[in-house]
Amino acid sequence: MNTMQPDGARRPFLIRIVLTVIGGTLLLLGLVGLVLPVLPGWLLILPGLAILAGEFVWARRILDGAHAKVAKLRGRTSAQREAA
Repeated sequence: MNTMQPDGARRPFLIRIVLTVIGGTLLLLGLVGLVLPVLPGWLLILPGLAILAGEFVWARRILDGAHAKVAKLRGRTSAQREAA
C-alpha cells in the first residue's frame, strides 16, 4: 500500500482552501480547454495538478504519471537523435 502523504496537512486551513480553489479552477479550465480551441488545455491542467498535488494524493499520482510519460518520451527522442 502506498503511504504517500500530502504536504498540505502542515499548512493552515485557509491556505489549504485557497490552494484547493486555485488548483481546482486551473484544472477545470484546462479540461474545458481540451475541448475549446481558445484555451490551452494542458498548459492549465499541469499547473492545476501541481498545486493540488500538495493537498491530494490522487493529484500527486496523476502528476507523477505525467512526469514518467514525459521522461519516457524524452528517452525516445534522445535515442532517435543518437540513431540518426
